[in-house]
Amino acid sequence: MLILYFILGLILVFRTNLVLLPIGIICSIIAITYTYGPLPISRMPLGELFSGPPLGFGIIFIAIFVNYRDSLILALNFQNSTFMLQGDWLTILAIFFVSLPQVLLISNIVLANNICDLKQDIENNRFTIVFHIGKEKSIQLYNWLTYGSYVLFLVPILMGWLPLIMLLVYPTLLYARKQVRLFNLKQEKAETFITSVKSFLAFTLVELLLFVV
Repeated sequence: MLILYFILGLILVFRTNLVLLPIGIICSIIAITYTYGPLPISRMPLGELFSGPPLGFGIIFIAIFVNYRDSLILALNFQNSTFMLQGDWLTILAIFFVSLPQVLLISNIVLANNICDLKQDIENNRFTIVFHIGKEKSIQLYNWLTYGSYVLFLVPILMGWLPLIMLLVYPTLLYARKQVRLFNLKQEKAETFITSVKSFLAFTLVELLLFVV
């Protein structure tokens, strides 16, 4: 499976631009070292940082990058002994803001998991961000990330990077609010961890549906 993954990655690099190679390598290193190695990322207070951005921004960026027809969003070109990195910063900025809700909500799934597993993680010498900032502040952060995803989603809409129909994502805020309240009341892996996943799915599925429409 890993060999197939690398072969498909090289095919994408060949069909687009060499700049996709270092991006793919970085994402692969993060994926491998997240749970493997002498000091996995998941055992440090970095799990949220190294899950949300690669999965939220990285996947969306690569998907748009390989399908962008007008020109290359980002390109790495070589000529003799020199190289040049060129990019469309405005398009990259737009992709960043469009993907921010996914970045925050995916990070929130990891955060919710770490909140629920705090006691067990300490026993297993896993010192996540919850251990360092405390459970109460972690729950506050969980709330901020959920509601922040909806606030920041206004930016690409107001900038004209997304159509106004995307405002129809906002009714899911009522559902997300309900899930947040359930998690605030009890942080149990078997009962309320799923609320973070439900909030993510509600936002993302409605957003995808609106893109199709």
